Amino acid sequence: MQLLGIGENRHIGFNEPGTSFLSKTNVVQLSESTREVNSRCFHSLKEVPTHAISMEISTIMQSKQILLLASGKKKARILEQLLSGEIHKQMPASF
Repeated sequence: MQLLGIGENRHIGFNEPGTSFLSKTNVVQLSESTREVNSRCFHSLKEVPTHAISMEISTIMQSKQILLLASGKKKARILEQLLSGEIHKQMPASF
């Protein structure tokens, strides 16, 4: 089972929008929006990491089950788009 959260910019597992389905697990640069959202866990934005390790989407898709967590009003529109939209790189969770 893969447990994932969806970011406000539609990322999963630090696979930012635009990530290819064929991406490999690697170190990725975090978008400014991802850093800003995560700044609540730090004293300042300067302390928020600029990079993270991202699990490739194709590995995530090998899971027998995926549990996607979303919380907050900002995620409602994202979930609506996810459930009614097409699969595309700008919404990695759509894979």
